[in-house]
Amino acid sequence: MRCHYIFRLFLLLIPFFSIHAVLDLEKAQDFVLDAQQIKLPQHPYAFNPSIVRWNGLILMSFREVAYPTYHSWIGLVWLDDQFQPVNTPQYLNTGLKSCEDARLILIHNHLYIVYSSNEKSTVVSEKTSGGFRMHVAELIWDGQQFKMQKIQYFLNFEGERPHRKEKNWVPFEYQNELLLAYSLMPHRILRPIPDSDACETLYSTQNDIRWRWGELRGGTPGLIDSEHYLAFFHSSYKMLSPFSQGKKMPHYFIGAYTFAAQPPFQITSISPTPILGKNFYERNFYRPHWHPVIVIFPCGFIFDHEHIWLVYGKHDHELWMVKMDKQKLLKSLAPVHLLK
Repeated sequence: MRCHYIFRLFLLLIPFFSIHAVLDLEKAQDFVLDAQQIKLPQHPYAFNPSIVRWNGLILMSFREVAYPTYHSWIGLVWLDDQFQPVNTPQYLNTGLKSCEDARLILIHNHLYIVYSSNEKSTVVSEKTSGGFRMHVAELIWDGQQFKMQKIQYFLNFEGERPHRKEKNWVPFEYQNELLLAYSLMPHRILRPIPDSDACETLYSTQNDIRWRWGELRGGTPGLIDSEHYLAFFHSSYKMLSPFSQGKKMPHYFIGAYTFAAQPPFQITSISPTPILGKNFYERNFYRPHWHPVIVIFPCGFIFDHEHIWLVYGKHDHELWMVKMDKQKLLKSLAPVHLLK
């Protein structure tokens, strides 16, 4: 605790430093109500969860890494309203050796999963040295386990670059159809072309977002909420903090944003600073670990009129949920203007 007090004194003495230096990672906003770890006894190091309400329960996906191969698997588990598991988790048979960072979303009451893969034996990695490409599939529940059907992966779309790892596209439903936000700046909206490996660009809007904590990247699905969609993004910035052991390392940040409920789906508001909660960045040091990072990574949320429950991965080894006051969060967002 002493290092935290010293760090806060240091912040007071250097007001002329950049905003990155003066960000207090333990100063929670008033809309952040509570955070709790979600524990799966059979999978103690699961991380990067997504959630959806379906069939009267909460369905959660998660990622798990197998050592020493570092292959990455996707699991599924049912939770109750206290975010406790109510069944034995299932590994999803994707047909690939390695998949990661799934997002769950309902499209016209059908359950879909959106995920990325760097499978080395497929055409996906032959096309690009980046290796990662986005996949989408429908999930079918037979009463005992989930199976995948209508699997699609995307090789051809606007913005594709040979060395880019394609990850973190934002799925959302519009008029009973799956759409995908490829990026936030610009806010480029893609539609998968059925029975193909391609997406078409529907809309692309520029905005005046000023975010000081790294490149804006997708996080959760976008969910419709009255006159707009709500979603959460992530970014990363290399910096020192009380949690980085005296070394500069990437720190991941979470923010919220809204975008219009109708085409062209322009972004309308965004968090002016990262969402922070008490103990968000407290860190256990795990071995093995593939790279030194300070991570909170959002992949899904559910909400009602009063509250939001956002799930996120922590330090690539833990599952967490944070409860927020919805109206206070929305009021905290700064307006975003469309650039022509």
